[in-house]
Amino acid sequence: MMMGSGRIRSRANPLSSPRRKQTGIYVYSPADRRSPGSSLPGNFNYRRMENKLKRTLLLDIDGTLIQRSLLQWFLEYLIRRRRIRLRNALREAFRLSAAFTRKFYQWEMFYFRGYAVSDVETWARECWDHEMRGRVHEGLIQPVRELQEKGAGIVLLSGTIPCLAELFHDIFHIDAIICSEPEIQDGRFTGRLIRPHPWGIRKYRYADQWLAANGRGWDQTLAMGNEWVDRHVFRHSTPVAIRPRRLLRFLAWRKGWPVIDDVDDENAVRRVIDEQWRKMTDHSGYPQSLPGSL
Repeated sequence: MMMGSGRIRSRANPLSSPRRKQTGIYVYSPADRRSPGSSLPGNFNYRRMENKLKRTLLLDIDGTLIQRSLLQWFLEYLIRRRRIRLRNALREAFRLSAAFTRKFYQWEMFYFRGYAVSDVETWARECWDHEMRGRVHEGLIQPVRELQEKGAGIVLLSGTIPCLAELFHDIFHIDAIICSEPEIQDGRFTGRLIRPHPWGIRKYRYADQWLAANGRGWDQTLAMGNEWVDRHVFRHSTPVAIRPRRLLRFLAWRKGWPVIDDVDDENAVRRVIDEQWRKMTDHSGYPQSLPGSL
């Protein structure tokens, strides 16, 4: 239920409450939270990270798996449906920015300040079902599933929030999600992030920490992205640029990185992914080609 003022209803002043202790980068590791309406085939042979698989597929979300920014799309949806009122959001932004002027991430999620986490998660599912799901690039789905059959662990790397990233369980089995971590008190968003969200060089640093913690290397990591900020990850991995913007396209041309422009052409996507898969030095006995490769 939406709160009229958009403020946290708590006896303690949330601006003076201590922040939750930082425990490192946010990594969501799902057990298996696919929804009942999941489109995943029931007999799909998943291989879990518990099997100590060493190959990793790092997937950007915004502009790579789906056509635009999930968070921006979600906020527009909430404003259209009058779930969030812009005037209240701007008031909370002013209050938080006055209290935390030095670091933007300390008030970056001002638009959700005071809202119940359960409400936002419900609205995220509604937006996904009504608008977002049909905009996922269909040509990527089957090739990514085939990578999973060959043992690749799927890790989403994005600056979006968990309740949006988790929606991709409807399409893939996701082994981990590295994304923004909103601060939560008494089941409600405070409007702050625990730490800066993955963006720019932080995408590489957070991914590097995760790979090191899970005994994986960049030489066994295939990465997909579309923005200039993804270049840091690309320089250390085996990259595939998905409909890249101008600067990343130019860098891909200089570096010889493959580019996929028609993400709805499943066979073309499969060919590029298969070629990059072969380039990764194989230390673990994985088959070198994907099923159905041309």
